[in-house]
Amino acid sequence: MEKDKLAAFEKRLLDEKERLEKDLDRMENEIRENTSDQYQEGAESDDAASDVFDLECILTQRDMLKATLSDVNKALQRVHNGTYGYSEISGKPIPEERLEVLPWATRRVEEQREEFPRRTKVSIW
Repeated sequence: MEKDKLAAFEKRLLDEKERLEKDLDRMENEIRENTSDQYQEGAESDDAASDVFDLECILTQRDMLKATLSDVNKALQRVHNGTYGYSEISGKPIPEERLEVLPWATRRVEEQREEFPRRTKVSIW
């Protein structure tokens, strides 16, 4: 990959990392506020079930953001060690079009499909 294109992908990854870290900080604050509200209101509150549901949604979103941040950090490591843009499966170059869509991609589309094929509808009748 050309140096200027690699630098552009690195910049995108760094921007994404910054955005994810800000989102995670915001979510951590929401978790603290939600937990504090639940404690102050008590388990008998009319809103207790709603608060628990909201907290579970926030925790799920946080976990997804953490996983994406981990993928971004790994992609940045690949930039620095010279393996960015190559499939971890085959070693073949990942098309730039794919990296434009998902800069932290680790596989070519066909390799991703082989590992995670689309589910087909199964009739129960």
